Amino acid sequence: MLNCFDILYFIWYNSTTNMNKIEAQKKIAALSKEIEKHNILYYGQDNPIITDFEYDELFRQLKELEEKHPELKDKNSPTINVGTTIQKEFTPFKHPFPMFSLANAMNEEDMADFIQKTKKELGVSQSEFAVSLKFDGLAISLIYEKGKLVVGSTRGDGLTGENITNNIKKIKNIPNEINFTKQRVVLNGEVVMTFNDFEELNIQREKLGLSLLSSPRNAAAGSLRQIDSETSSNLLFFAYQLANHQELSAYHLDTQEKQLSFLKKIGFENNLNRYHAVLKSMPALTKYYQKCLEVRSSLSYAIDGIVVKLNVARQWQLLGEAGKRPRYAIAWKFPPLIKETRLEKVSFQVGRTGVITPVGHVFPVLIDGAKVQRVTLHNEQEIIKKDLRLGDKIEIIRSGDVIPKILRALISKRSGHETKIVFIKNCPSCKSSLVKDEGGAGIIIRCPNPHCSAQVVNAIRHFVSKDAMDIDGLGREFVEELLEKHIINNVSDLYRINGEDLDKFDRMGEKLKSNLLSSIEKSKNITLSKFIYALGIKGVGSKIAKVLAQNFGVLEKLTSATKEDFLNIEDIGEVVADNIWSYFKEDKNKKIIDNLLRYGVDPQSEQVTIQGALSGMKLLFTGTLTLSRRIAKEQAQKAGAEIVSSISKNTDILVAGENAGSKLKKAEELGVKVIDEEAFMEIISDA
Repeated sequence: MLNCFDILYFIWYNSTTNMNKIEAQKKIAALSKEIEKHNILYYGQDNPIITDFEYDELFRQLKELEEKHPELKDKNSPTINVGTTIQKEFTPFKHPFPMFSLANAMNEEDMADFIQKTKKELGVSQSEFAVSLKFDGLAISLIYEKGKLVVGSTRGDGLTGENITNNIKKIKNIPNEINFTKQRVVLNGEVVMTFNDFEELNIQREKLGLSLLSSPRNAAAGSLRQIDSETSSNLLFFAYQLANHQELSAYHLDTQEKQLSFLKKIGFENNLNRYHAVLKSMPALTKYYQKCLEVRSSLSYAIDGIVVKLNVARQWQLLGEAGKRPRYAIAWKFPPLIKETRLEKVSFQVGRTGVITPVGHVFPVLIDGAKVQRVTLHNEQEIIKKDLRLGDKIEIIRSGDVIPKILRALISKRSGHETKIVFIKNCPSCKSSLVKDEGGAGIIIRCPNPHCSAQVVNAIRHFVSKDAMDIDGLGREFVEELLEKHIINNVSDLYRINGEDLDKFDRMGEKLKSNLLSSIEKSKNITLSKFIYALGIKGVGSKIAKVLAQNFGVLEKLTSATKEDFLNIEDIGEVVADNIWSYFKEDKNKKIIDNLLRYGVDPQSEQVTIQGALSGMKLLFTGTLTLSRRIAKEQAQKAGAEIVSSISKNTDILVAGENAGSKLKKAEELGVKVIDEEAFMEIISDA
């Protein structure tokens, strides 16, 4: 019987099998962009928004398209690169041995296929596999010199991580010294937070008015990647790999089993997975997988599958790696966790742009250590599509760190007392009549009142968030109180807050007051891209903000730009261009920006000047090229060109490939210089 993942894959496969090269190129570019976005959210910000299953499906689609069209595979493809870049707060650390991430087996068929491939490539009839639990935490590396812990780092992009040694030394079950001083020891493992500690941490955060963390993995990663973290001591470490086993060949560590025994002897007896085993057949692996599924709920920490790795170390070198993934190991993932509960009520939230989102409140249920009481309902169409009613018995799904969602209503279990969900007509905050906007994402219901208190609170919360101005200490309740006491009315007023204002709050001690004022002051020196993102312009996320910062260099040029200027930028379409232009033309926004600058906020330029054959030129590609479009753009940018997305009189060069259409005709009408791909290649090769 097909599970939900198999069905999704079947639908996708049949929709892409007959793609031509141009369609495949577009699909690969779109998938790469989407995966990179989720890599940043997962690895860089510890804040994923899709399930592991959904991510793995995107990754599988990209991998198979690249295999069918190897000429379209880019050197920067997410299938090659691991993780994301390091955080600015930590010192970069280059790993002595790469930290790879594992490919995934989503079902028994995938697992059997992996076994057959390894046997065939090794030319053996049987292999030994070392198997263990797959922890759902943060991967780290530890280095010991002369028996002492000298470096602890995160995975980062697999080659370079973050040096977080001070935080790692606070983890109680990581020894600062080991019983081996003859040579260095480099090992990898996973840091996790127990369910009990996770619940206690969220209780404390709720008391402080901070947002709740979505999962123990999210909490563990967040704790380790904070400067002077106080919660690192609540974490646990599990070792799973001796990275420098070849340097220790004198100790005959020629199997995974022997390497784990070595780690146990030198001081990691309390850090090893007690469910480790060595197995030789698919039936044995299946039995082990089922056993781990059964014990999953009894563990004090989260696991999301099992790791299957060839036991003999010599075979690891024979098989090597494929891009970012070792070919000698795989993760056999568990299916998403599904629990039955009851939909008790629906409330409606107002976002910073006025979008109304329904939220389902369910009878509390534990899923993977997290108490689930609320689920996302997305929008009115989703409620209608799933025929959801108040009082329904429902199945909810939660995978990874994302907000749980309703899988389906159990219609067969209805008693007849369930009632229809009625979507509100007025804003729950300001009572304004709601309006409907139709766009690419379907019908969006929003509050049109720009002075709506809920929108103002959310706009301020967005402004102070980590990826924006990064001001600590301004939780939702505190922002609401600041507004109620008329200390602030908008984001610019944050920079007028003084000690006397904060003395009006009962729980505001001297240390909290000092920290908040210091954080506000520190935020004044911010990069231009973060400042743009902080403004909360509709459709402008962190990536588009960075594109704008790099294209305009300084705030003055950005605020005085025309709509056409925005349309000429790659990745910016008609709707977003209009949103940006309209934002900077609105008097209210102009005043807020002027006040921010007057109060000392100084957005720093990020524009990089490249000297090359195409320096200062606006360039556009059209038609079919022999190079992939992405590589062509990268080469042009390296030569100093600015890539634009539409033809105008300001365009300097149009590179026309085969089957060039309307852009070529318009370029000729405007007198824009047109060159073919061969001439383009000559220019960049000379550069």
